[in-house]
Amino acid sequence: MSRALKVLDVLAAVFAVAAVGLLLLGPWRTLVGGAPVSVRWTHALFAAVSLAGLRHALGRSPSMGSTFAEFRHALERRPDLADALVAFALTRPTVLVVGFLAALTFGVLPSSDEPPAPRHALRDLPARFDANWYAGIALDGYHWQHTFDRQQNVAFFPAYPMLMRAAGALTGAVDERLPRSRQITRLTWSGLWVSLLAFVFAGWYFARLARETLGAERARPAVILLAAYPFAVFFSAAYTESLFLLATLGCWYHLRQREYSRAAAWGLVVGLTRPNGFLLGVPLGLIALGLRDATRADSAAPSVLISPWSTAGKVGRLQTAGSRESTSIHAPRRGLSLPALAVAAMPGAGLMLHSLWLYQQTGVWFAWAQVHAAWGRTVTAAVPEGALDAVLSGGLLQLVSDHPYKSLNALGLVFAMALLAPVWRRLGPAWTVYVLVSLVPPLFAGGLLSMGRLTSTLFPLFLALASMLPPRAIGAVAAAFGLMQGLIAALFYTWREMY
Repeated sequence: MSRALKVLDVLAAVFAVAAVGLLLLGPWRTLVGGAPVSVRWTHALFAAVSLAGLRHALGRSPSMGSTFAEFRHALERRPDLADALVAFALTRPTVLVVGFLAALTFGVLPSSDEPPAPRHALRDLPARFDANWYAGIALDGYHWQHTFDRQQNVAFFPAYPMLMRAAGALTGAVDERLPRSRQITRLTWSGLWVSLLAFVFAGWYFARLARETLGAERARPAVILLAAYPFAVFFSAAYTESLFLLATLGCWYHLRQREYSRAAAWGLVVGLTRPNGFLLGVPLGLIALGLRDATRADSAAPSVLISPWSTAGKVGRLQTAGSRESTSIHAPRRGLSLPALAVAAMPGAGLMLHSLWLYQQTGVWFAWAQVHAAWGRTVTAAVPEGALDAVLSGGLLQLVSDHPYKSLNALGLVFAMALLAPVWRRLGPAWTVYVLVSLVPPLFAGGLLSMGRLTSTLFPLFLALASMLPPRAIGAVAAAFGLMQGLIAALFYTWREMY
């Protein structure tokens, strides 16, 4: 009976939250059996009150308060999950609120064709830029136009649209009786929920990695810095960033734990999520070959010692000076590990699986790569050289004035490059190689395009930043990050070219 009472407590709370949401956002409308159905906040409130009444009729002990106290205590026993939830609550809803208010007050660009009505601003909020491409794939699949001189959806990878489709099926977004435009809008909302949920689990993995590498005192600051980063806006969008971060962290974490089957599964997801996902195999291969983490963090951080990996692959010990905490960590074996090498190959396997399937549809090998030229992604050294020439001839201020969006993306590149040395010193070579292979190819195949968004998933940067900042500076840096994230959110959700 006590378990049934707890279930009723949770359901009552869920409907109470839904009532608040519907009061703020308006009724939820759909079709059921061809008939229009509208769910209002009063309906959700009635359901919450009814469930609470039924719960107390069945039993008053344990109380509803004790049920939620148990959940709180359970969360306290999982500090990694608590860190992820705190970072989520502080940042992800705020980005959406800022984006919505920006769309209402600043207005969207006329070229977006988005209706200016407030209700439309909310309804269409997630339908921005690439989100519509992903929704189109989720609804209609891939379409090959037998040319490479125009943008088309074969440039995008399938993992995220597949999840978007699954979530849309659960929420009625793919109901064929709805107009296509409404289906696309609902699918972008489904994608947004996928992204938000994926970010929670990504934060959970990241917090566990932070505890292993930095110690418990630095774990929550690291997660908050990751969530507050200016380009973390895309974790609150119907984009692949949250899923890509989750899959990358899952693969990296389970490989360190020598849980090879889980690592391989996440590695396959990485390769099926984004074109550059296969590059994760490079640092994973170095780990599989026995490349070790850094053995000592910098003295500016809390004293954290990580023992070298034993040749027998025994469990290492992480000790934080000044405390009695000692955490077991399963580090990769020193020396060649064939199962780890198989894991390192999985991101590339994901890419090849999609490329093979696309070849069967188009008759062109790596059609997704050739179509990227329509977005301006062609391999060249002219972009970095052109930026340098512009600075030397007209000055940095002139360059920023002429190219404000590219300049903002350049800040992400500068941030990443500035932290390369701390990543090497505090984490080790494999982590540094991951940052480099993630930055250099896109830089020479598109320049600064989307560079800020790309850096948002480079988790070693935020581990290094959290390890080197003094504790009193964490809040100030997170606040500065948050201010910039608000600017990026306002630009992105008003259809400015921040993507």
